[in-house]
Amino acid sequence: MFTDNTINTYLKPACIMESGIHAKYGAAATAKLRNRFSEQAMACRDLSRGHCEVERKFRAPCDIEDRLVRIGAVLGSRTQFTDRYYDTQDNVLALNDHWLRIRGGASDHWELKYRKHNDTPSNDSAVTIYNEETGEANILTIVKKLLPERSPVGEAVTLKDFVSEGLLREFACIQTWRSSYKTSGRSVVDLDQTDWGYRVAEIEVLLQEADCDAQGKDAMEKATEEISRLAAQLDGKPLFINPKHAARELGRAQFETRIPCPRTAFRGRGSIHDLVDTCAIDPQR
Repeated sequence: MFTDNTINTYLKPACIMESGIHAKYGAAATAKLRNRFSEQAMACRDLSRGHCEVERKFRAPCDIEDRLVRIGAVLGSRTQFTDRYYDTQDNVLALNDHWLRIRGGASDHWELKYRKHNDTPSNDSAVTIYNEETGEANILTIVKKLLPERSPVGEAVTLKDFVSEGLLREFACIQTWRSSYKTSGRSVVDLDQTDWGYRVAEIEVLLQEADCDAQGKDAMEKATEEISRLAAQLDGKPLFINPKHAARELGRAQFETRIPCPRTAFRGRGSIHDLVDTCAIDPQR
């Protein structure tokens, strides 16, 4: 049996609505399922090119914008974008903490966010460090290393070839409105809200990529300390994400459940209604 995070983390919002959960259990249950989906999917959020990011996700208190203003943070921008996430059927990328997406906005482009090192700053286990590739050639090099026996046939291989041949498939789609606040230090606070109203916040410090190598430990520790102090000021409760656990749960779900929605990534036996009815997941929690 898999946990409630299996469905709640990876279901597309449209599939939750279309599967009948909304009609059978009401708006509160639907919102809960969608919110749990967000907590994991938003773990792979934005990153500026040419840098690595030290970040901490947390649930935003309702008055967070007032808190930001009180500590002197300044609103920098408000943006809207749609992210579509891709992985193999057996979630090889997620199991290796690699998150591949197409970000839609002014123009669609591929991005790959990944943890280059296994270490996490020792002074705050809720903080993570990620690198990003944005050039398709660089992303292809990394993806091919993770999928050495699954590359499409032909010389001019693109990520679209991986998708068209079924080697990669979309498993999540999130539309987000983001407000970005600049603090007096190096931190930026992003407030994200999805099209169904879920909110999550992130504090991030951008470092040069060299600072995220082993010799840049001091820079990472200082960034982590700054993030921890700011989180305490904002009363942010951290989100602890275990990507490998979530990816394994998703893999099991693909064999154990079939969501009655044509846009879902899941194919298998059973029904989401069975899972709710047998208390495998509790939409009211």
